[in-house]
Amino acid sequence: MTESNQLIHYKDKVTEIRLVDSKLSWCFAFDGQQFLVSQKTPDIIISTSIEDIVHFPSSAVLKQKVACGELAIVASKDDKLLVIELLESVNPVKVNQCVRYLRNMVGLKDTRIQDKAINELSIRDIASEADINYVRDQALAVEAHNPALAFQLMHLAHGARPKGPFIKRKLDEYRSKGFERLGQNELAPLKVIPVVQGKLAYFPLPKVACSSIKTALYEMHQQRVFDSHNYRGLHVHDYWLSNMSPIEKFERTVIVVRDPIERFISAYASRVLDHGELNRIAIERSSPWLAKSVPHFKPTLSQFVAHLDVYLQVPSIAHHCQPLSTWVHDSLEPFSDVVPMSNMVKVQSLLSDVTKKEVLIPRNHVGKNRVELGRLSRGELDYLLGYYQRDYELLAAWYTPHAIIEKWQAQQKDKV
Repeated sequence: MTESNQLIHYKDKVTEIRLVDSKLSWCFAFDGQQFLVSQKTPDIIISTSIEDIVHFPSSAVLKQKVACGELAIVASKDDKLLVIELLESVNPVKVNQCVRYLRNMVGLKDTRIQDKAINELSIRDIASEADINYVRDQALAVEAHNPALAFQLMHLAHGARPKGPFIKRKLDEYRSKGFERLGQNELAPLKVIPVVQGKLAYFPLPKVACSSIKTALYEMHQQRVFDSHNYRGLHVHDYWLSNMSPIEKFERTVIVVRDPIERFISAYASRVLDHGELNRIAIERSSPWLAKSVPHFKPTLSQFVAHLDVYLQVPSIAHHCQPLSTWVHDSLEPFSDVVPMSNMVKVQSLLSDVTKKEVLIPRNHVGKNRVELGRLSRGELDYLLGYYQRDYELLAAWYTPHAIIEKWQAQQKDKV
């Protein structure tokens, strides 16, 4: 069930798997070719539950369970690291084949993959090469009219067949076109980044210290600095995209928030000025279907506001500028901790208290171009107040239209 080249180091290691909610256990050893039943004293003892076996989680979740002690491993330091390495390389398709067999043994029946709605498919539904082909073909079938779902399905197929050249090529194509940015918030449920499995999670909101917090959480979990070269050049955002969980699985979830119009201006400075995502070449590469309808390439702030409805059709712009209310499905009720970005010390303290580790949040993104609120005209400010009206209603305890108008007026006086 694993293709890890580390398996050779597992030779002659005796492992015992114990079910904590029963008296069942299995003891086996790897002879270099296969796993065989063993009567020897185990070198490694893994304690797990029946729930984790019949609802086998992803490798990332397994690793998190080990980190927080939900999946207990009694072994030497080197052997424990070896087990974690093997967990990371588990073949999900082969595991699902075994899990389906075990589920049938205990009377749990599985639905055929073709009988499930395609937007509800997960890695647990894939148990054969034919299932992978089905998911891949469904992605191709919907890419023209539902690119967000196409990306979701192709990403799923890639997880099940990571060495498949066609699937990888299509996934790279989807990413280059920004498919992963389109409509991701309509693909409920809300997804969050695990901080401590089952206890605390973080909901990433773009342009609200998102990159910095994701980097800090990566370094806390992995105990090393994030290096995109370890992930084929992917950004930390892409890493977490594949390692998020439904929000309802956690007792607490923290979200960091910011004044909506200041978040909008930050997005303009970063994505339009710093990254050039509305330059002609960038549009022709990422969103060629818009090349003839964009009113201004590399727009000024006034042009950007005036034609926002057009620019929001560019996936990366929609991702960074769409209202908070869209991201959170029009409610902050799922979040136990809502923290304004000005109080990052509180975020660090919360993460450190729950994880029992020192969590330091770096300041990752300091843009080259700084855009002041006062550059907006009063008409443009009023337009944005209307666009983000629901956000201000949700964030009334922290940010108000009156406060942002006063700040804008102060900057207008400074210009005189």
